[in-house]
Amino acid sequence: MVNHYKKSLLDYLNLLHQARKQPMKNPQKWKILQEKLVQRLFYIGRKIREKKDEVNAIHQLRKNSERRLTKEQSVSAKDRISYLEDQIDEYHWLIDGFKSIGDGIAYTFISRYDLKP
Repeated sequence: MVNHYKKSLLDYLNLLHQARKQPMKNPQKWKILQEKLVQRLFYIGRKIREKKDEVNAIHQLRKNSERRLTKEQSVSAKDRISYLEDQIDEYHWLIDGFKSIGDGIAYTFISRYDLKP
């Protein structure tokens, strides 16, 4: 999944590097980059919520005492949960990458020693 977002990460980094060359010349580039980052972060956040909802639904299905799953269904449900949790971890990694690009915007105009952690 990370390979799916590799192009957009590289595009955003390229935009950041181009805008850093002359930061005060074209403020429209900064605005476009920030809007794209915010849209992407909201999209990924929505995907994480969807995956977590699916994991919770599978957990509820597995723990339902009225309707027990067969062994094969239970193994398949566990595999699906593991796959979804791996996807959630990858989405969190992507969020860190996109936030790092946002930090690059802030560090362009403000010294890193002036910002609080």
